[in-house]
Amino acid sequence: MWGTSSGAINAAYFVSGQVGIGTAIYHEVATSSAFINLWRWPDLIDIDWLIDNLIASGKLLDIEAIMRSRTDLHISATNVDTGTAAFFSNRDNRPDIIIPALRASTCAPLYTTRNEQIDSNFYSDGMVQAGIPVAAAAATCTHVVAALTRRIGYRKRRPTLLALFESVRLRGYSEAYRHNYRLRHILYNNALDILFADDAGPHSLVIAPGPRDNLVRNSETRVKSLKQAIRESTERVERIFAAKSNSNHSLRG
Repeated sequence: MWGTSSGAINAAYFVSGQVGIGTAIYHEVATSSAFINLWRWPDLIDIDWLIDNLIASGKLLDIEAIMRSRTDLHISATNVDTGTAAFFSNRDNRPDIIIPALRASTCAPLYTTRNEQIDSNFYSDGMVQAGIPVAAAAATCTHVVAALTRRIGYRKRRPTLLALFESVRLRGYSEAYRHNYRLRHILYNNALDILFADDAGPHSLVIAPGPRDNLVRNSETRVKSLKQAIRESTERVERIFAAKSNSNHSLRG
């Protein structure tokens, strides 16, 4: 299982068998002003508070369960110096790396000045090079299930109105990182093309919100909206896999 940013947190709780705890973080914790505060610029989100006080303690992520799981976990991050993607896994046999990798993957530079040091390198937002890490997954898998937060047909555009703001926020980063950050929408859309290609890439099952489903903003703090999105997403997954299961039973019959 490959995950990026909040998707990495979701994946970690899934692999550990703690899905209920993982989803509760969004409406019970992530809405707190201790985590997200638009008046606390430039650190609009407090990654350390989220990770240290909750994922590593209060909503304790079961690292031991992740390490012994039969499911591979790959957490994406971006090297601050080279601008390239890195993946940290439970197959690295380093349980101490899971929490730092989650911290790195969620350090979005438009929301926080925080970077995470792992070994001798610094890492941040996994979205830069692996917004949808399908290329990494396709390198070792023949079938891919992709859980998207946007409706089918969505394409990411570079927000031109934020270009000046981005340039200011990224001044302390390497040229390679800034270059790849500016092009992140292209890699994201390329990943979508791979998922929906008919004659290339892995066999893909895409799970995405329907036309009537609730869409959650990047900085959503409305508890009701988050609960609705979680409920709709859970029901969507259950319907899809129930249909797949019934189809398989029909074929065997």
